[in-house]
Amino acid sequence: MKAAEKLIGAMTERFNPKRYEDAYRDCVKKVLEKKAAAEAPVTPAAPKEAKEKKAHETRAGDLMSALEASLARARGQAKRRKSA
Repeated sequence: MKAAEKLIGAMTERFNPKRYEDAYRDCVKKVLEKKAAAEAPVTPAAPKEAKEKKAHETRAGDLMSALEASLARARGQAKRRKSA
């Protein structure tokens, strides 16, 4: 146990925060400075977003109707098998 304490004592030193740098904070700060210097934020046009959203909703609607039709066919086949 004394050997372990001696080893730990030999490897420890006072904490000096100046030896370390916060690279993440520096990077975030640079990104924010670049954004603040920009003339206008880059955003997509609203009509394009609306079209994309409607297209997505339409595809989802088509998928739902296809799934419902598939279930109806499967149920009809199951009923015919039971009655036969």
